[in-house]
Amino acid sequence: MSSFYVSNSKHVAVPTDIFLRRGQVTTEKKLDDVNIIHRRSRDHSGVFEGKNGFIVSDGFCYGAGFQSIADNLTDDVEQIKELLNTLNGDYSIYINTHRYHVIATDVWKTK
Repeated sequence: MSSFYVSNSKHVAVPTDIFLRRGQVTTEKKLDDVNIIHRRSRDHSGVFEGKNGFIVSDGFCYGAGFQSIADNLTDDVEQIKELLNTLNGDYSIYINTHRYHVIATDVWKTK
């Protein structure tokens, strides 16, 4: 179980007690003026940086891993649609590039 908080506000909210109970490890990063707090309990989740953006993830991604996806991000919206249509796993994911922000989840592996 984990949680992530993403904000482009200059004032980062202090995580609540409920947020902090959702894992044992906290990662805090600031990328491209975006503040990220990720609370996780599994090693396969995290913040993955690529040259054109980053991903905050929780869960499993089968096939290409989250780092590989982050490395291949572009500002092409069609590329992200194709990625989400073919992504296999049980995950929640936040994707940030210079052009867009995407939140997607497939926690029950319905695809």
